Amino acid sequence: MTTLLNRGVSTPAMHALVIGVGGYPHCGRSAPRGSLAFRLGDLSTAQPTAETMASWLLETQQDDRALPLGSLEVLITPSGDGSAAVAGETVERARYGNVEKAVDLWYERCDNPSATSFLYFVGHGCARTRHDQALLLEDFAARRNPFDGAVDSGRLVEAMGSCGAGTQLFFFDCCRHVPEEVLPTTALGARSPIALSGDPVRRTALLTLHSTWHGTPAHGYRGESTPFSRALRDALDGGASWPGADGVWRVEAGELAGSVRRLHERHDPAAASGEVRTGVESEVPTGVVLRELDTPPLVPFTVDCVPAEATRTAELLLVRAEDGTRLGPRSAPDPWTGQARAGVYELSAHFPQGGWHEAALPLLPLMPPAFRRDLHLEQL
Repeated sequence: MTTLLNRGVSTPAMHALVIGVGGYPHCGRSAPRGSLAFRLGDLSTAQPTAETMASWLLETQQDDRALPLGSLEVLITPSGDGSAAVAGETVERARYGNVEKAVDLWYERCDNPSATSFLYFVGHGCARTRHDQALLLEDFAARRNPFDGAVDSGRLVEAMGSCGAGTQLFFFDCCRHVPEEVLPTTALGARSPIALSGDPVRRTALLTLHSTWHGTPAHGYRGESTPFSRALRDALDGGASWPGADGVWRVEAGELAGSVRRLHERHDPAAASGEVRTGVESEVPTGVVLRELDTPPLVPFTVDCVPAEATRTAELLLVRAEDGTRLGPRSAPDPWTGQARAGVYELSAHFPQGGWHEAALPLLPLMPPAFRRDLHLEQL
């Protein structure tokens, strides 16, 4: 395991574990033909996703006023040769033994009611049933039972219930399809680094967020961070926030699932079309704060004209009511996309060349996680 941060605190803090698996040396042509391992190969998305997530935690969560980062463990197996690094430090590989040690340290640091546990996994995954799902590590298929090198995600989440961390967050960025090779089995046989203790459940808030539904594959683009991970970072950056009575914007755990789903659709055409959809298991009460923002968040927006031909000659303008900030005027033949500080805006369309009635929509709330508005126009 690689400890990138450990403040040794028992005050409210987030304790994070990030695992990324891009290299599978026992899969592909080195595996028996007809096995699940034979069909699997390396993933070019896992290393950049895990490195970026870990870096985001160090750079953004570390000094948060509401919930600073208390510790960070990272394990990454890159695809191909070489090693992974975060903040200039080489990190150890995501083999089962290393994961077991990292989870032990993570569990101990999380074991108090004021702690928030955060686990992010990206790599290959598969399922047999909704409650029998495996996260495949670097040493998947290294032994006679291939799933000796895999983590049973359901048992891990269940076993963490006896940990004292009041809020527990799990993010699984991997496939959940059911391979035909596992259908004859009664169970996958993956392991949990934490044994079920039989102790009472101590957590008070649980969120498990999957990058895709049960029975379906996950989605990514070669060499890039996954769309799901980008959506999660955007949600934590303010997409899941709302202002309190004191005017301070706070990211709440209860808002994460819906925000990630909408932002995922903006990042990935497959999610927008419904081909890929996030899966949620949640027991989060209101008011569980994960971040406190210094300023209103940036909100992605899309503005278009109806009918579409009006867009080609329109000058679109957004003006923020609170401070008069102006975005635009913008002229282009396609919809206007960008980012703006959350707030109340006036949206207007002007036509210097004529041909259409000008229009204005005052008092539009441009709020997280994303904003879209169509301006309906009439020809002169």
